[in-house]
Amino acid sequence: MCQVQGMSQAPRKQGAMCADPHSNRADDTTIPGYHQAHGDEPTTERTAHSKGTHMSSAADPCDRESFFNLGLDMMCVTDADGRFVAVNHAWSDALGVPEQQLLGARFLDFVHPDDQESTVAAAAAALQDDLPTFTNRYLNATGEEIVIQWRSKVHGEYIYAIARDITAEVAERNQSAHKQAAHEQLFAVLRQGVVYQDSTGTLIDANPAASTILGLTRDQLLGRTSMDPRWRTVKSDGRPLAGAEHPAMVSLRTGEPVRGFVMGVFHPDSEAVHWIRVDATPMFDDGSPTPTRVYTTFTDITDERNARDAAQRALMDLRMRVQRDVITSLLSREAFTEELAELLHAGTQLGKFVAVLYCDVDGFKHVNDAMSHSAGDELLRRIADRMVSVLGSRAIAGRFGSDEFVAAVPRVADTTAALEVARKLREAIGNTDFLIEGRRVRTTLSVGVALAETGKSADTLIREADTALRHARQRGRNRQAVFSDALQLAADRRVTLTATIRGHMRTGHIHPWFQPIVNLHTQTVVGFESLARLTPEGAAPVPAREWIDVAEISGLLPSIGAGLLEESIGFLAGLPPQVWLTVNASASELADPGYDELLIDLLTFHEVSPQRLFVEITEQVFLDAKDPAHDLLHRIHEAGVGLLLDDFGTGYASLTHLLRFPATGIKLDKSFVEGITEPENAAHALAKGLGDMCRTLQLTTIAEGIETAAQSVAVTAAGWQHGQGMLFGDAQPAELASRVATTQQRTHS
Repeated sequence: MCQVQGMSQAPRKQGAMCADPHSNRADDTTIPGYHQAHGDEPTTERTAHSKGTHMSSAADPCDRESFFNLGLDMMCVTDADGRFVAVNHAWSDALGVPEQQLLGARFLDFVHPDDQESTVAAAAAALQDDLPTFTNRYLNATGEEIVIQWRSKVHGEYIYAIARDITAEVAERNQSAHKQAAHEQLFAVLRQGVVYQDSTGTLIDANPAASTILGLTRDQLLGRTSMDPRWRTVKSDGRPLAGAEHPAMVSLRTGEPVRGFVMGVFHPDSEAVHWIRVDATPMFDDGSPTPTRVYTTFTDITDERNARDAAQRALMDLRMRVQRDVITSLLSREAFTEELAELLHAGTQLGKFVAVLYCDVDGFKHVNDAMSHSAGDELLRRIADRMVSVLGSRAIAGRFGSDEFVAAVPRVADTTAALEVARKLREAIGNTDFLIEGRRVRTTLSVGVALAETGKSADTLIREADTALRHARQRGRNRQAVFSDALQLAADRRVTLTATIRGHMRTGHIHPWFQPIVNLHTQTVVGFESLARLTPEGAAPVPAREWIDVAEISGLLPSIGAGLLEESIGFLAGLPPQVWLTVNASASELADPGYDELLIDLLTFHEVSPQRLFVEITEQVFLDAKDPAHDLLHRIHEAGVGLLLDDFGTGYASLTHLLRFPATGIKLDKSFVEGITEPENAAHALAKGLGDMCRTLQLTTIAEGIETAAQSVAVTAAGWQHGQGMLFGDAQPAELASRVATTQQRTHS
């Protein structure tokens, strides 16, 4: 780098701007071509003329200095040897060299070494052209590189130049070029397909990923429009997708972006559909009211779609398998309820009754305890076979619980005929010696009978038969009762209990208690279930199972539920932020169109994230709920609150609902947990199958009723994430439950 101190200096007059351009001719090498343009040696006439021209300016140094320094651009005069004979302050500022030191110095001494040869050539060209423009790099006094753009004009023996520092402009252009190069590189390596289309929908650019995903080369893509009949595209449901419905065309037509549109594309000469998720964004030129281009990105989701379809097929297959009880091959609760509804419809048209018989195997627990669970399963199979043979081909039968069977007999004339069917069934079972594992086993049935009347639903009829069964069992084993007798008893009790519940509502004796839910892998409390408790003053709390049904039937549950919900969310607000809560919702609560608003308002008021709350729903809710309630469940889910299917596996939680509703998790019924420690027990295999299914569907899983460490280990091995039951603790008041959570947090912090 040329240092200022090493520059050759020429004697000059005082004042940088007033140096006589003719008084300091140097003997250094002149700019090539100068003397060829003006003669071998300057003649006296040309010299005199030149002196006359320039000296007239030099004669008034103040005018020339004022003129030079008025300009914002860099201005200078050099002789034929390229030495400065006049400069303004802009040159001095740019090079960082005082004006006095610049005078007499060669301008080439400041030019970047790599640009010196081209600069000499450009200076020589200035002698042949009028006002040529040239750009080169200079080094200032600190060694920094600056870029100068200049124009020059030869006049007499001197070269006049005006220049400007364009370093910042060049840097900006370079940065823009780097950005463009980076964009082009990103465009080329993106795994997403990217295409640009003009206002007609014609493709004007596409990246390599677009070619791969669409099965066409870039040349085949460019020039093709979305309306081209060669495209074979379908909607997400498989129906044909017209070109006008392509996201790009919709975006061009509406001026609005299209997000997350799923469509299928067939490659040329292929019948395999490739699924893509598309985003289209319109682009507008300045002042244009309509899009002039559209920018479309898309991702190949074929594998994702195929995996989802496979999971749905597996779910449907599992649903078909669990429509039948795995032990007896009788109908599951869901399948039985559906077929009973069809029988009721047909019976109404024929003017005949349908009788429902709810049966319980007396002393079944003794068989399990005295022999084994496998023996119990075998006894259930034998009883089921005997029931089917007695009832005949027109009847349907299902297994609802561990030792509960339900049958429906169509075309029954009256109550007497229905009771006769029940008697025959009890006799057939009670008079049979079942050979189980080499031992003779005899048992009996208790039966509750309900007869369909006009307007009764399948679920109502089942519930009435169950009520009759309870009354039959109160009188002992091997008994039967008809619902008409039990109905009055239940009604009397309901009136009494309803009055009691109303009194406790007025005195504030109904509160939520909270049972812990643990992570089965870490054995730490991660959540709680809110359970209603009636807490009379001076008496033990009454569990919800003893009064909640009466509250539901009496229409009191929505009011009770609102209070419980407010207390529960207030409790949740005081827990560590990683702890969540589940609350139960009944059909009557979900029938209130404002339930979701109440839920969200309470979460907002207490500043609780919706993701920390789950609403538990049983199949009964789905069966009783109308379409508005279904819409409400979707709104709750969209707000971020989770939905859990409760009592899963008993028939109350249907696999169908996993397809129809936005469930985020399930709770395995305790009846599965009871037998899960025995690998040969069907409960073990089904629990594992359900666990695998839930993992595929990314559902939250909770196993209920865990009472022993062995059950906890077995449930964990079956793939269930969380557990709940007496092993981990019973429900407690809010103060005690909160203490459990906060104590655990301090222990693990």
